Amino acid sequence: MDKEIVISVEDLTKKFGNFTAVDHITLQVRRGEIFGFLGANGAGKTQLCACCADSASRHPAVGRWQAMTFSARRKTSSDTSAT
Repeated sequence: MDKEIVISVEDLTKKFGNFTAVDHITLQVRRGEIFGFLGANGAGKTQLCACCADSASRHPAVGRWQAMTFSARRKTSSDTSAT
């Protein structure tokens, strides 16, 4: 039996003006997995975490993410609705 997916990110993009901090990221983390981000300074690791925690609401991201039972989707950078 497959383990439950506890974090799911689909096509997540985060921009600040013309700068793209996170570009179309898709990933899944299953219960019990240890997951980490490796990358150079400025690669978007912190922004990806902030988007998933929805703490980047001043500059909404585009895409879909889900953590356990909470999910959110942003279709455009000006759409702030969550589902």
